[in-house]
Amino acid sequence: EKAARDVAAGDLSVSLRRASGDEFGALFSSFNAMVRQLRENRDAVYVAQKLNAWREVSRKLLHEIKNPLTPIKLSAERMRLRYAEKHPDIDAIVERGTGTIIEEVGAIQRILDEFTSFARLPEIAPEAQDFNDAVRDYVSVFHGHERISFSLDLADGLPPVCFDRLLLRQAVVNILKNAVEAMGEAGTVWISTGRTASGMVFVTVKDSGPGIPESEIPRLFDPTFSKKKRGSGLGLSIVEKIALDHRGRVYCTSVPGQGASFTIELPVAREG
Repeated sequence: EKAARDVAAGDLSVSLRRASGDEFGALFSSFNAMVRQLRENRDAVYVAQKLNAWREVSRKLLHEIKNPLTPIKLSAERMRLRYAEKHPDIDAIVERGTGTIIEEVGAIQRILDEFTSFARLPEIAPEAQDFNDAVRDYVSVFHGHERISFSLDLADGLPPVCFDRLLLRQAVVNILKNAVEAMGEAGTVWISTGRTASGMVFVTVKDSGPGIPESEIPRLFDPTFSKKKRGSGLGLSIVEKIALDHRGRVYCTSVPGQGASFTIELPVAREG
């Protein structure tokens, strides 16, 4: 019964042992086979999710790099043509053209920097540790914001969670940065932790900003989606990748005009 409850809570490392070959031994063997199949199915889904994420990131990268190439090419061609014509305003033309080229090259550089941060995420090195202690540490980074209030509501008695402290820091800090930007540098951010009905431990970040339209929520973690003028859309994709690498998940809920909430759920550490 305990093993069945553990599996229902998401722990697929469960394995029952019984030396005898009686009916209970056969039941244990069948139970283990079922758990093994569930684990293989979960791993297959996990790999598919990661491959799809990389596919979308590659598509986004190609699209975003292609866009600035057109004004760069047009500016270079115009300067070359006007120079050949000995145009009287060649100095101003070169000034405008090189300005456009510098700006668009900067855009490409920002895109590549974000892609590099995504591609160079280190392999996860999880350790069983105190979840609330890590969350307090992540939030402390933002205590310099005088016009933003950070409210902590951390649940007591959480079991140890197995996670990479630095990688999870990047995920939570990314969400906190988005919350600060969404509120226009002034407002309240509520950070809470707890445990779900299925036994996962979670951290939720809720802001007092304008919220997110319902139609946009399914696309938030899509690497091809960004509402920022110069954003690549990879920030939340990085958060999702980190959650997936921890065998967890991240999702968003929002009501327009009432802020947005982002939640990361992680499995608890196995005993022993």
